[in-house]
Amino acid sequence: FIPPNVFIIGLMNLADRSLALVDYALRRRFAFISLTPKYKSEIFTKWLKDRNMKNELINLIVDRMSWLNEEIGKDNLLGQNFCLGHSYFCPNKIDFSELNRSWYENIIKSEIIPLIQEYWFDNSDRVSELRERLLTP
Repeated sequence: FIPPNVFIIGLMNLADRSLALVDYALRRRFAFISLTPKYKSEIFTKWLKDRNMKNELINLIVDRMSWLNEEIGKDNLLGQNFCLGHSYFCPNKIDFSELNRSWYENIIKSEIIPLIQEYWFDNSDRVSELRERLLTP
């Protein structure tokens, strides 16, 4: 017996196709809601502003990551399930006022670029193009 005020929420990344059989079994038994990255959401922008992130940095994150996700979504071998979420830009802090472009570039270089290198492991020109667009001032 599960009381009506208890909800069980499971999260699953569809990009990991090694879980395909588990995914199919779960889909037969439960309701699913798709959650997609929405960098252009007013809620995300407000959340960053409420923590004192500078507007210039917010705009940089929103513009570049929205663009990158559009590129990922258009790729026939990747698609929407490979888009990158907000967590890269949600540090575990209360005040984001000291964060700057250097912080953004560090995340791009240390977390985003290695991931897109995996996505386009056989296309170094594409990786270079994306890297340049993400890091160009």
